[in-house]
Amino acid sequence: MIHINKDLCTGCGVCVKVCSMACIVMEEEKAVFKGEKRCMTCAHCMAVCPQKAVCTDRYDNSESVEMTPDTPLASPEEMKNRMVLRRSIRAYRQKIPSRQEIVAILDGARYAGTGGNRQALRYIAVCGHMDEVTGEAARVLGGLAEKPGFYAPAYGRIYKESLKGNDILFYGAPLLILVIGNKKKGFNVKKDGGLASAYIQLMAETMGIGSCINGFFGDAVDNSSKLKEMLGITEDESMVMAIAMGYPLISYMRSAPRKKLDLTWM
Repeated sequence: MIHINKDLCTGCGVCVKVCSMACIVMEEEKAVFKGEKRCMTCAHCMAVCPQKAVCTDRYDNSESVEMTPDTPLASPEEMKNRMVLRRSIRAYRQKIPSRQEIVAILDGARYAGTGGNRQALRYIAVCGHMDEVTGEAARVLGGLAEKPGFYAPAYGRIYKESLKGNDILFYGAPLLILVIGNKKKGFNVKKDGGLASAYIQLMAETMGIGSCINGFFGDAVDNSSKLKEMLGITEDESMVMAIAMGYPLISYMRSAPRKKLDLTWM
């Protein structure tokens, strides 16, 4: 619920302009909240108010970061460098990122946009049971390899290599972050999870932590009640992204080239 302090409100009306659900109206030159049934608590009204007259009882208002000329922000060039220099890491040092670092990364990810502001995502950090989880996933993929399908050869290779003690699923990553979406609470948790995962990877880069998104693990989880039980994934939830993480074993000297931008103007 949104609350507007009439004593602080100057009637500038900027909160009315930013509310996409038309939950705020002007009455007697003051903003009045009337969106009890349709407000999705995006808190844009709170973020834009110059007088700090708006607050919400849904979140911790003290977490709001003030935007000032001195607020440190990445320049376009710095942000672009983070994007182009990021690599999918497949060789890791066996040092697990600290819990403080993991929390900092995921705390940033919760600010990624979600459909209808449902915020129906949670996260699982697998760091103490990687061998157990990886082994079970490889076993499940080995079973899927026996069925006809485009990825059957890849499933089979992952399983066969695991029997030799080689991890080509997560490449020995010491940490696995799982993005979990509640299908009943969210509109489209797969898209939400994709946005959050991009935040996770870029935030991790600033800490020197590499990552690699893995799609095969999702196939294993979807076909294994045992894996879901091991990870604590309920019937209302789906695992929308698996991100292997850790400190890179190898340092890269430059970015890798990509295809030219494919853009259509209309």
